Amino acid sequence: MLARPRQTPCMKKKFISQFSSARCSRARTLGGEGGFCSYVSMGLFLCLAGVLVAFFTFAGPTGALQAQGAAHQSNNWANVIKIMNPVSPQASGTWTVTGSLNAARFEHTATLLLNGMVLVAGGGDGTGNTLTSAELYDPATGMWTGTGSLNIGRSDHTSTLLPNGMVLVAGGTNSTETLASAELYDPVSGSWNATGSLNTARLGHTATLLPNGMVLVAGGSNSSGIIASAELYDPASGSWTSTGSLNTGRGRHTATLLSNGM
Repeated sequence: MLARPRQTPCMKKKFISQFSSARCSRARTLGGEGGFCSYVSMGLFLCLAGVLVAFFTFAGPTGALQAQGAAHQSNNWANVIKIMNPVSPQASGTWTVTGSLNAARFEHTATLLLNGMVLVAGGGDGTGNTLTSAELYDPATGMWTGTGSLNIGRSDHTSTLLPNGMVLVAGGTNSTETLASAELYDPVSGSWNATGSLNTARLGHTATLLPNGMVLVAGGSNSSGIIASAELYDPASGSWTSTGSLNTGRGRHTATLLSNGM
């Protein structure tokens, strides 16, 4: 069975990389108000008391935050979606319900595509199963439509938008083992195709798009424990190469691309 995300206090705000994947995180106790912790793919780390929102992502040029996939304290997994506009001068700070996911899920990923739509992929269904299904959210209509399914069901993976518009999904778990496999989503065809596998199977890692177009995967964990190794994905060759290891192995951490490329 997939473990349910823990209820933990969290920081009120923390900036992370614009290109970091938006995914559910079991955050450490970091102070601030009690509640559940969720990342924003392009800016903020927020606390929501009472409800676990699996992730946030900006939904198009309006800057509206979109909260997707939820688990109430009763542990009933839900597919309710709410949006909030945090940038408008008239913003009230309240959440508005929008179209629901076709499948309730948690520990999935959400990636803002170049066309302004949001790709949700994989996750767990709360019964011990991992999902292969993927969905697209259209901010213009507030509706979700199914798209091509992953070749392998996975949760606790990463999802990274590449410069060519494709989406790289890597690692995670299928509820029985940690995965090394990776897949590419083509938004034009709506299909997933296998690409080179990670050298080390991992979940709870980070994936960061570097200025040179490569993707840095670092840390995470597997059946052997916490991982210190890191790898680079080259979209041109579809292969992974090892790079320098972290000084300290870590999982469910953050990775932030700095303005100097580090």
